[in-house]
Amino acid sequence: MKLGLSFLVRACQGLLAASILTIFAVACSSDTPPLADLSQGCLVNSDCNNPLVCAFRRCHNACMSTRDCPVPLRCVASDRPFHVCQLNEERKCTYNSDCPIRQVCAADAQCRDQCQGDADCLAEQTCISGTCAERNELTDAGTLPVVPKDAGPSNGQPCTYNSQCQSPLICRNGLCQVECLTSVDCSDGRQCISGRCQVPVCPEADAGVGVLCAFSSDCPAPLICRSGTCTCECRQAGDCPSGYDCVGNRCAIGSVGPEGGIIVSPDRRLTLSVPSGALAVRVHLTIELAEAWPAGALGPVFEVRPSGTTFVSPVTFVYRYQPADIAPVNATSIRLAVASGSTWTPLSTAIDVGMGTATAQSTHLSTYGLIGPGDGGAADTGAPALEAGSSDGRGGGAGGGGAGGGLPTAEAGTQ
Repeated sequence: MKLGLSFLVRACQGLLAASILTIFAVACSSDTPPLADLSQGCLVNSDCNNPLVCAFRRCHNACMSTRDCPVPLRCVASDRPFHVCQLNEERKCTYNSDCPIRQVCAADAQCRDQCQGDADCLAEQTCISGTCAERNELTDAGTLPVVPKDAGPSNGQPCTYNSQCQSPLICRNGLCQVECLTSVDCSDGRQCISGRCQVPVCPEADAGVGVLCAFSSDCPAPLICRSGTCTCECRQAGDCPSGYDCVGNRCAIGSVGPEGGIIVSPDRRLTLSVPSGALAVRVHLTIELAEAWPAGALGPVFEVRPSGTTFVSPVTFVYRYQPADIAPVNATSIRLAVASGSTWTPLSTAIDVGMGTATAQSTHLSTYGLIGPGDGGAADTGAPALEAGSSDGRGGGAGGGGAGGGLPTAEAGTQ
């Protein structure tokens, strides 16, 4: 009887041990997640099924050239030290922000590696317009096919110029739509603010007068409207992005070189756009309210320094006027003009009445302001003007037909 009882105890102990081992085995196997398949999420290569690798936090096929990838996928650089075949969902784009890191949205609406020369691309690829492409993807002209990017918020209105679109939309590929989705879509250090690429502002809310506002024009200079309240944009250069100076509590580009750039007056009324290649060396440019100018000006007058600086190609001035600046002159009759001695020399000017802007081009810096009909001498051809001579500060007749960079001349009118 004792032998039978001992055998029964030992049998129960064996069954209990076997059960415990089985439980541990099941528990251990359940802790190991299945490996990820192509395009599924990952953090490291071991998260993916062999031979897949982890790039852009998704499992990809590794490659050495596009021939290693399924058609029509392309072999591209990744965020790891190896190349991968694009995923189908990583090919098409409208904005740079649609593409994986280090890639841009090319002219053919596909995400491509950035490059400055063929050496930046794979051995069988070539650098075209700053992006890497397979040679069999190019047109007979040796370029990528241009694909209209009809995406993003759009009112569907066809257009040719930005002025034909309602703010804040711009004319993009023949349709009125937003300029950007994120700051990645902007260049020259600008930020995407409310769908437009704009000069960046300081991130913190500096103490201001606290006046409620809807637009910066509602605030006394140099304050701007931020989050519905008038506030300072900056107090020192450290408050502004790299390459910008704090000028009169406003962030402005401190200098412009051969790459071009944008200079804005402290009150944002006058903007100077310098195209790439217009300057051979870097120059510190500023826009300030002028201390003296010829008679006949409408609204504020600005001196752009260093005065006398010349450019290889025309630069563009955009003057944002207020109705009170030009009253009672008709907006279509005003012109942007350059001070020449004791008189004004009108520039060929394009007027956008809806936007309240006067746009003109010139090849040198001086003092600029708005004038009405009959308040200028001969039209400026883009070169430094000679002094014209009227002792009362008013020229002989309305400016007409100047070169001025090819902009349409403002229509003549009467006060």
